[in-house]
Amino acid sequence: MDVRLYGRLADMLGRELRLEVPGADCSVAEVRSRIAEEHPQSREHILSSRVRACVGDTLVSDTHRLKTSEALEFFPPVSGG
Repeated sequence: MDVRLYGRLADMLGRELRLEVPGADCSVAEVRSRIAEEHPQSREHILSSRVRACVGDTLVSDTHRLKTSEALEFFPPVSGG
């Protein structure tokens, strides 16, 4: 599964990760946990509820079941004024 990262996560881990996930599909929460296990320095950020998950053009919840062919993106909170 391809995972694209932005903001601080991209600074820590690079803009893209390739993850092997068990089974035909998995949840966004499972992907977050896998990233946190494999990259402990990202744990605080990837597990934050403020980091949003997106598949295609749609924001999805942590319970969303992903297909292995889908690309998942994680967006950190955006600040501005």
